[in-house]
Amino acid sequence: MLILTLLVLGGCSSNQSQNTSQPTHSYDYIQVYNNSGEKIVTLTNKKAIGYFSDEIGSGGGNAKMHKVPHGSKLKLKYVGHQKNSNITSTWFVYTNKYVKLNPLKHLPTSVWKLDQHDYGKFSSPYSFN
Repeated sequence: MLILTLLVLGGCSSNQSQNTSQPTHSYDYIQVYNNSGEKIVTLTNKKAIGYFSDEIGSGGGNAKMHKVPHGSKLKLKYVGHQKNSNITSTWFVYTNKYVKLNPLKHLPTSVWKLDQHDYGKFSSPYSFN
């Protein structure tokens, strides 16, 4: 589980950026998008970053699925930006409480179901600001 958490924090994503012309940031942050792709909030506080990193590491490490169940509808998309390497990790939250993490190319996609408490947190990104 620790290794997966480190991978997530290090930028597990099929959208990993190798472009060195982009500026590096001086902090970690998470951008949250609605189901239409519009950015709704940027999370920058350590509490939010820590919560999402821990939950993604724990859930992804215990995931046994690789595909979201048929009929799942996207609720929110989170894009975590890691300061040291200027790379991102992307995860998707669905209305049926499933989360999908797109990892690096050589790892399978991780899908797991959130409990009611964690789904409430993932569904309310404004509560972290």
